[in-house]
Amino acid sequence: MPATETPGGGHEGHGGGATGGDWPYPGSITAERALAAAAPAAGGCTPPGCELSVLPPTGPKGVYTVVATDAEDPALGRTVLVDQYSGTVLVDYGWEEYGVLAKAVEQGIALHEGRRYGTVNLLVMLGTCLAMITLVVSGAWMWWKRRPRGRLAAPARSTDRRTTYRVLAVMAVLGVLFPLAGITMAAVLVLDWLVVRRIPKLNALVG
Repeated sequence: MPATETPGGGHEGHGGGATGGDWPYPGSITAERALAAAAPAAGGCTPPGCELSVLPPTGPKGVYTVVATDAEDPALGRTVLVDQYSGTVLVDYGWEEYGVLAKAVEQGIALHEGRRYGTVNLLVMLGTCLAMITLVVSGAWMWWKRRPRGRLAAPARSTDRRTTYRVLAVMAVLGVLFPLAGITMAAVLVLDWLVVRRIPKLNALVG
């Protein structure tokens, strides 16, 4: 979420931080009062459809941070900053203040967790999970059936260049969409080039 410069000094944002050992500070309102003050700006967020989090001030000049997170739609979430002494709402921001990348990330997380479109979203993600498990099992089985006899090497490369290019294109796209997978593939290629190919016995076994 975007950070916000708050009145009263300090740079406060979503996430808060560790408070000083002498909190609550003299004259501070209670967390319950801060929550009540922020409730109208939070859009009437109520459990279980909406989760409310109250983060205490990070110092004598800090503020209460009240975060309302909708269980299904990230666009309905709000962040409200409340003065810790007067209970005045200082800042109220939400989806309209997010950048394009932040919106994409928030929606992506909701989809990934199966929250965005209810049961349909859960079923789609379940299908994706089962498909990944099937790929792992079937991939290992196909390699075992097609591997060179007596070796741990990969199956023989296709003689059709178009097939080779298509496989490389698919791997490149997956590497971009899933950076950790891309880094892993790049690491394997580097390991093969720097180590495996330079050790004849190892190259004969897995090359």
